[in-house]
Formats: sequence, structure tokens, C-alpha cells
Amino acid sequence: MALDIAESLWLPEVLSQALNTKSGILEALGRPHESLALLTYALQVALENDLPTAALRAYANLSDALCRRDRYEEALEQDRLGLALAHKVGSRVFEWRLIGEFTYALFLTGRWEETAARLAAEIPEHEASFTAIGGFLGSLLEIHVARGNLDEASKLLARFAAFPTSADVQQHAVHAAARAAVLHAEGRHADAVAAGETAFQARGELGADHQAVKGGFVWAVEAALALADLDKVEELLTAVEALPPGHRPPILQAQAARLRARLAAGRGNREGVEAGFNAAAGMLRELGVPFWLAVTLLEHAEWLASDGDTQRAEPLLTQVADAFERLGARPWLERLAVARTSVQAIVDHQPSP
Repeated sequence: MALDIAESLWLPEVLSQALNTKSGILEALGRPHESLALLTYALQVALENDLPTAALRAYANLSDALCRRDRYEEALEQDRLGLALAHKVGSRVFEWRLIGEFTYALFLTGRWEETAARLAAEIPEHEASFTAIGGFLGSLLEIHVARGNLDEASKLLARFAAFPTSADVQQHAVHAAARAAVLHAEGRHADAVAAGETAFQARGELGADHQAVKGGFVWAVEAALALADLDKVEELLTAVEALPPGHRPPILQAQAARLRARLAAGRGNREGVEAGFNAAAGMLRELGVPFWLAVTLLEHAEWLASDGDTQRAEPLLTQVADAFERLGARPWLERLAVARTSVQAIVDHQPSP
């Protein structure tokens, strides 16, 4: 009805907002490409008619939609444009929402220092309840975990203590995924599986491309592998692999391939290990996700070394060193050092030709 009236009377703000809302409905109905088309035009109408509120909503939703499809560089461009407009018109609400989207894409593309700089200012308490601020839990918290700063991660998690009891499914899932990351890093793997599954189960309401669903899946499987609960790992991987191709986000597919390789290693399936790690590395490299690419290469190298193949393991270890060093991922650098020591020990004990 809104669209009919807006087109008949030429009410551009109503038209942009209605297209934006319809886009969200289509996203929920599992029609992401049609949704993206409407959202793109909603932004165009708002900009052409100098409608800042409609434009800011469209920028924020477009950035989110692009992140859902793992198109991070495009998402960052929309965020930059949206933030410039939010600063121009003084919209604090949309500024924080866009920063939440911005930092998630920065985190995944390896711009960790810029992520931390964006969030250097204290988040105002009255704004910490906004769902959009929960995006920080998918960026800054994961950086703290990857760098071994678990105290800082726990403090950030505590800022959103109301989320687990919220009636908002998105807030509940975002907190569960973040909690799973912290619990796994603390060695509380059974609890991490439960928290990760809580986030992953929200895919029915939020879609498999939501950042909390993706994160929940990864940490649930990582924790299940740490417990050697291979049946749970199989169950979670099967759930992702059963998704229709059009609803299976590229990064989720890449993570599933990596984790399937580790499951194959646990079961002694050599061919499955090689295929999984190679597929995951190829997809992650194409997506431009340096941290998870480095993790994949390190895990592949560790497996090769355990199999006595030091010749192929050493180049992989050399590749990941620069990535972990640049990101300041201390626990991973320590793990890399252990892997290098293992490789060197194998080389030292090999008979001379």
C-alpha cells in the first residue's frame, strides 16, 4: 500500500523506506538477491532526493546485506559513505550502527588496528543495548580472543549482559556466539559447544548468513573437536552442508571445508584432509580473510608434519608467520613456534641421504 501511494503521489521518502522494508521481508523469506536489488534502489532514491534518514537506513542495511554475502570490500565502501553522511547530519544512532557493521568487515579483512582505533572511544552505556552495537562482539571481542587478551574479551562480553535474556533473537544469538569464542579459549569446551549451538540454531530466524550464526557454528565445532566429540562435529558439519547452495554463505562453506578436513584427520582419512584444507584455503584466499586463511594453512602444516611430510609443511609455516605477526595473534604465534619445533625435530632425526 505504501509503495502504491508513494509511486502515485511521488513521495520519495515513503518510497525509499517502503522499498527498504520490503527488502528486509524478502531477506527473511530467503530471497537475498531480490532483496539486495530493492535495497540498492532504496538507497539511490534517498540520495537523489536528499533524504538523509532514509539514506542512512539504506546504507546500514546495505552494508549488512553485503557482509552477509561475504562481500566485505563492498560493505566497507558503503560504511564509509554512510559514516560520512551520519557525521554530516549528526545522527549518533546511525553512526554507531554503521561503526558496528564497519568493524566486523575490518576484522574479517585483517585490518585489526583500524578496528581497534574505531572502537577506541568508550561505548556510551545508554547505547550499549542497541542490537547494532552487538556487532562489536563479532569483531573486537574476536580480536581480543585471537590475541590472547581474554580478560578484555570477558569485560566486553559483560557489557552486553542483558543480551542472553533478551526477547530479541539477534541479541541472544550475538551474545551466544561471542560467549562460545571466550569459553573455547578458556578451555571450557563443553560450555562452548552449547553456546555455539545456541547461536547456530538461530539460523532459522536470522538466516545462515548472519554473523552470529557463522561464528556460533565455528566455535561449536572447534570446541567439539577439542573434546574429540566427532559425532557432534559430524552433526554440525552435515547441517551446513545440507543448506541449499544459494543459502550457504561462502565463508561458512570455507569453514566447513576446513573443519571437515580436521574431522577427516581425526578419522585417519588422508584424502579427505588434503581436499578439505586445499578447498578451504582457496575460498578464504579469494574472500580476502587473512586470519582464517593463516589458521587453515597452519592446521594443514601441522597435519603434514604429523604425517612426516616436512618438505610440504615448512613452506606453509613460513606463509602464516607474517600474517600472525602482523595481526598480533600471540597464541597463534606460540602455536606456530611449537609446529616449527616439531618440524625441525623430524628433520633432525631423518637419515642423511
